[in-house]
Amino acid sequence: MRTILLITFLALTPVSLQAQFGGSRRGPAPSPSSETFTIVPRAGYDLKYQEGVAGLLLRIPTRVVPGLAVQAAGDFTFLSGATERQLSLDLVYDLGGIRLGGGPVWRNTYWGTLNQGRETRTGYSVVLGLGGAPGPRSPISVELELRFVWVDDFNPRPLTLGIGFAPGRLF
Repeated sequence: MRTILLITFLALTPVSLQAQFGGSRRGPAPSPSSETFTIVPRAGYDLKYQEGVAGLLLRIPTRVVPGLAVQAAGDFTFLSGATERQLSLDLVYDLGGIRLGGGPVWRNTYWGTLNQGRETRTGYSVVLGLGGAPGPRSPISVELELRFVWVDDFNPRPLTLGIGFAPGRLF
């Protein structure tokens, strides 16, 4: 009798564990990252001016063209004595883990001396990103982004590492 109970328990355990932990699901997996709203806290380093950078990026899929997304980013560059602020609005296309795009940039900093006060100037940027695609069932992604910025004669090159979260996949 014990042997029959043990065999029955062992035979049913994988089915029970599979049911408890989600097991295999029916149907195809959800589509990857470019179709998912993503929030990306990030930090990095400006390669040209050798300063630290931190910020937040929001990526919103367009749904009109698969792989096309709009991303808005707010970044701070930490200089000795001042912190520069930058807003970017990009149109990016995901080529299966490689993202290319660009758009307008608004940079707020001290363009002359500290006595002249802050001023916001406009320019543009080009973006090259790697990764950033949460797996079919994962809410988390990792991405590396290199941004080329041109605002007047000022052209930083921030390289950032971000950990993205797809809120729609958290629950």
